[in-house]
Amino acid sequence: MRFSKDKTPYNTHLHISFLPNGIKPAWMFGLAPDYLTLGVGNFRFEKSELEAYRARVAGRSGIKLTKNLKALIAKGARIAKPELKRVPREFPQDHPRAELLRQKSLLVWTDIKNPKAATKPSIIDACSKNYRTLKPVFDWLADL
Repeated sequence: MRFSKDKTPYNTHLHISFLPNGIKPAWMFGLAPDYLTLGVGNFRFEKSELEAYRARVAGRSGIKLTKNLKALIAKGARIAKPELKRVPREFPQDHPRAELLRQKSLLVWTDIKNPKAATKPSIIDACSKNYRTLKPVFDWLADL
């Protein structure tokens, strides 16, 4: 309870992340009056994870991740912007997957258009469908 005359809540949203068996990557769920979003990814790679992530992105496995991400974006998903301005110096600055190499985390989000869907029984099916769409990214990140 707030001890002021203004009793509006500090937060009007709920954000949950959950890790199967406590192992990264995480599944995410965000609900607010004006949005309902689902996601998958790592909020921050530990040093060893970041090295493994960059090695895989730079190699053949990065091609598969890029294809999966492009397919998700075509379906309306969004990806967090890279945290770094430049590609790490151990990689060529013009690397074909430079944008992914500039990431220090990887988060992919998909939105359910109508947040009021959260109050309907069909929300379970909608969430399941969206999480299945994100599963290839989860699987790719789980192999780090």
